[in-house]
Amino acid sequence: MEGNAIHSGEAEGVNCSLLGGGTLIKNRICKNALSGVVLTRGANPTFRENLLQGNHESGVLVADQGRGTFEGNEISDNAGAGFRVESRGDPLVQLDNWIHAGRAEGILISDKGAGVYRSNRVHGNRLSNIKIVESSPLVRKNAIFGGETHGIWISEGSNPRIERNEVFSNAGPGILVERKSRPEVRKNIVRDGLSHGIVIGAGGGGSFFMNRCILNAQCGFVIEDGGGGDVVENEIANGNSVGLKVTEGAAASITGNTIHSNYGEQCEVLSRSCVFRNNSIDWGDVGTVDRTEVLHTASGPPDSPPPAGYSSDFMDGCGESRVGSSAGGSRKGGRGDTRRQRF
Repeated sequence: MEGNAIHSGEAEGVNCSLLGGGTLIKNRICKNALSGVVLTRGANPTFRENLLQGNHESGVLVADQGRGTFEGNEISDNAGAGFRVESRGDPLVQLDNWIHAGRAEGILISDKGAGVYRSNRVHGNRLSNIKIVESSPLVRKNAIFGGETHGIWISEGSNPRIERNEVFSNAGPGILVERKSRPEVRKNIVRDGLSHGIVIGAGGGGSFFMNRCILNAQCGFVIEDGGGGDVVENEIANGNSVGLKVTEGAAASITGNTIHSNYGEQCEVLSRSCVFRNNSIDWGDVGTVDRTEVLHTASGPPDSPPPAGYSSDFMDGCGESRVGSSAGGSRKGGRGDTRRQRF
């Protein structure tokens, strides 16, 4: 099917099911009462260079083991998610699909949805540009920007791979991970956000490897109470607030990161349940410090004296420092054995 106008229907614009196939090219699928395109039950057609606009539900819905290949389509101004995948849907969405200006999420993947999403532009959507709930897709090499809330929001036990994306200029956090989710977040650029760069929220974890969190209006990287994971070899720089912020109750392994040139403190650590190894922190006029011990001995550069009550027992003597619960007792008028550590 090529060059058709499929519009103003009382149900879906295109409904493909029961192993259906075919190729649809340069069609206008607009203003239908339900979704523009629905793929279910093994359907696997190809959509190229179509316009899906102004539909009263999602632009595209892939569900019940539907598949499909989508290349070079424009999906905009739909009432529901621009591209919605659920119930083990598994599409291939690639090669410059333009998913923008939606009234809900740009891409919503839920209920054990899957799929590959690569080399697309997802921007300017009213809710999260990409939201992943109880699903494990691959999201790779996309431009994700200008969203009115999150760039990517990962929640409810999701385990996606988020690789080599450029996430920028979103109103909320560039990447938010929470609620038993364990993504693999690798080699992304998270920049110029109006909020934090990457946030690991309560119950969130996973691995965060070689990302660049730069030029964000708030913190570059935040690990909140109940958050954890492995934070390895990231660059956290040039932000307008704290570089790395670890709140009380967080428990993460933070290794080999480079933190520099942030307007606020380079690091602010409230938790005593994190492991730090070989991080490089640049204090500007003091220079770069890569001795891990500094993170637990001083609220400033290495020549500063240790704070009152500091115990050298926090060091394990193997090039690693661990903030644990072995520190002695409460301080009068204080907050138990928790100290604010600022670097």
